[in-house]
Amino acid sequence: MAALNVYQPSEAGTAPTPTAFTATDTIPVGASGFYYLIARNTTASQLTIKIDDPTTPQPGGAAAIDPDQTVIVPITTGERVIKLDPRRVRDVNGNINLANTNPAAGTTGYVIGPF
Repeated sequence: MAALNVYQPSEAGTAPTPTAFTATDTIPVGASGFYYLIARNTTASQLTIKIDDPTTPQPGGAAAIDPDQTVIVPITTGERVIKLDPRRVRDVNGNINLANTNPAAGTTGYVIGPF
């Protein structure tokens, strides 16, 4: 498990350092504002990122639902910018939790925010 770096943009410019994805990663965030996860994939396998949603309740009397958000980062030159809302995806410890399929050398990410 790795904690992805969170960077605050500035007028002088910010030089983020991407972190390699592992099977499970966290993003330490505040309770308000939006964050953006920048995910890159230079491998020959697609990267699937599942963002845990610990706050959406099950509807009463309904079949079980999975409110988690899943994003696929394509192979070779894939890049995705993913908007994260802590009101939905932040856990009680102040983290956003990711479960990643096919993390390998060449799959990296970082976070900017809050906005």
